[in-house]
Amino acid sequence: MKYLLFSIFAFLLLLNAPIQSQSVLTNDHREKARQLIELAMESDLAWNRLTYMADTYGPRFPGTENLERSIDWI
Repeated sequence: MKYLLFSIFAFLLLLNAPIQSQSVLTNDHREKARQLIELAMESDLAWNRLTYMADTYGPRFPGTENLERSIDWI
């Protein structure tokens, strides 16, 4: 009986954990996020650079030549 009560109590505590661990965005965070999104939408430079890197160097697995060349390009 004690084991059952302990299990139920532990389960209820675990259900509550994700709710408490979520952070709340403040208005300052929302404003900064909005500014970043606006800047990203104004220009396609970042997208063009990403496309070039992906097309030129392909997959960049750890320890590969493509990874080293893409790091040098950056």
